Amino acid sequence: MEVPINLNSSTSYNNNNNNNNNNNNNNNNNNNNNNNNNNNNNNNNNNNNNNNNRRTVAGEKMDKKVLIADQINEKGIDELKDIVEVIPNFTISNEELLEAIKDFDAIIVRSRTKVTREIIEASDKLRIIARAGVGVDNVDVQAATERGIMVINAPESTSITVAEHTMGLILALSRKIAMADNSVKNGNWEKGRFMGVELNGKTLGVIGMGRIGNQVVTRSKAFGMDTLVYDPYITKKSALELGVTVVDLETLIKESDVMTIHVPLKPETKYLISKSQFEMMKENVFIVNCARGGIINEDDLYNALSNNQIRGAGLDVFENEPPKNSKLLELDNVVLTPHIAASTKEAQRDAAIIVCNEIKKVFKGTSPKNVINMPVLDPETSSLIKPYFTLIEKIGKFIIQTAKGNINEIDVTYCGALSEIPKQDILTR
Repeated sequence: MEVPINLNSSTSYNNNNNNNNNNNNNNNNNNNNNNNNNNNNNNNNNNNNNNNNRRTVAGEKMDKKVLIADQINEKGIDELKDIVEVIPNFTISNEELLEAIKDFDAIIVRSRTKVTREIIEASDKLRIIARAGVGVDNVDVQAATERGIMVINAPESTSITVAEHTMGLILALSRKIAMADNSVKNGNWEKGRFMGVELNGKTLGVIGMGRIGNQVVTRSKAFGMDTLVYDPYITKKSALELGVTVVDLETLIKESDVMTIHVPLKPETKYLISKSQFEMMKENVFIVNCARGGIINEDDLYNALSNNQIRGAGLDVFENEPPKNSKLLELDNVVLTPHIAASTKEAQRDAAIIVCNEIKKVFKGTSPKNVINMPVLDPETSSLIKPYFTLIEKIGKFIIQTAKGNINEIDVTYCGALSEIPKQDILTR
């Protein structure tokens, strides 16, 4: 059966299709509008959620209080103002601190304020003690550790600054710059009195190859110096990369033309350089200490200098500061500075920013990197167990997603190659 073709009907059909398409388009537009409305609603919800989140952070700000007990760079303080209440009190006494510390979640100090066991035990909610610098001699780390309080510092902030000061003292000694300056200012012109020595070709002995020691070695190479290093923790690979020779302490003392110290003051480094060490040294040696007072026995140093047993010394640190009654003040062949090796604008700025950012990390629930009362790995052990860190982190993320309820305790069993590493205690600290 044939069906006749009616052009009008055909046209009418096309129009109907167009109308249907238009209706569909209208429906689609309506759907799109609905979707847009939904999206807008979602966006509004997200904005509300974001606002709620912001309100939570803003609300939390007043719940955290940080006491800045010593003056630090303003840029560091600016880092904290957005999440915590910052209370600067640069003149607070230990007696006042003992009373006030119970109100604070964190305290920032430099060198003036002493955070003693008594102060730590008087704190109710203290979580962080931050030292805007490197050394923590003024903090009772053991007492803080016993109470689960993090002790944070900024070891990388002063490396270049202290290394430059070290080189400055070495140059001042080798060219008698301080003595010559004083002579000219007194109206003298004694060129023959201030004959110096070159650093080129001389042997530099570095005790302690941490961040500062590394920086000193780098700069000494520009003067053409050879380098001996004493550091129980440096690896052969690191020594090769740095172009230094690792030796024992006695060899370094006997063979160095210039010695510089970059180790912390600990029971094992107290009076590390004393009478017996001075007796081993070359007669023309210079010794520099920009680390900590008490590493060199100052009475023995005075005897070695006054008897011309060694050529000269440069000290930025002293066992008692200031060294008001020190016999070293009487000598010409010693250059003394008032513990200023770390005192540059750049170092103080960086130290403040670093410790304040570390505090922010803790309050935001992330891990700081400069916590000194946590296990510290030497480079060789670190390279051995580093691959396991990534694995453990992934396992932890998996466990936390599958666990039901709160995790109160975790038992870890390790075996195989991991159980054979030389320093087993690092796995159980």
